[in-house]
Amino acid sequence: MPPSSGERLIQLGNIYRASQKRIATKSQRHEGVVPWCLCAIVILDINSTHILRERNMATTLDNLKEAFAGESQANQKYLSFAKKAEQEGLHNIARLFRTTAEAEKIHAEGHLKSMEGVGTTAQNLQAAIDGETYEYTNMYPPMLKQAEADNHKAKRMFGYAVEAEAVHAKIYKMALEAAKQGKDLTGVDFYLCPVCGYIELGKPTKECPVCGTKAEKFVQV
Repeated sequence: MPPSSGERLIQLGNIYRASQKRIATKSQRHEGVVPWCLCAIVILDINSTHILRERNMATTLDNLKEAFAGESQANQKYLSFAKKAEQEGLHNIARLFRTTAEAEKIHAEGHLKSMEGVGTTAQNLQAAIDGETYEYTNMYPPMLKQAEADNHKAKRMFGYAVEAEAVHAKIYKMALEAAKQGKDLTGVDFYLCPVCGYIELGKPTKECPVCGTKAEKFVQV
């Protein structure tokens, strides 16, 4: 396993201290002259110490947030890797990716609970509304604009996400109104567009309004 960033910085510090002894001996021959390499090492050591100090100042909550983000991303990444392995006929490797993805999900859920990130259903719905609203109003629009300026292929999914997240927020608001009354959503079926993430209430009869996917392609989760 490669050393962590903290371990690498400690190694650099050890190298610096060893270098000091060697350079000091040579420097005695040229009193008043500080070798450029010593200056560079000193600067590196100062920066390294600063980085280590900042890392040590991180709280457990900061660590939980970082761990939750990392495990959540690993979960989704491995699921995507599993799909690719299946396409290539490597079924056992696909199973390995899916199993590991489930393991990362266990870690992520544990971290989220430790952060007190799971409340009542009403609280969770409000958190979901806030998150989806932030995504379609603040996060994705500038990303889409940049991707369009760069003519990057990411503009396709960014564009889909802007519209789909707005629909998600709207449906969550409906669910929140029901939850506040102690009720569940009833008489509603959810159909998902597998291309853009748009959600339709009830079986769709028309193509996806976001990406144009045919109605019969929608799936229930």
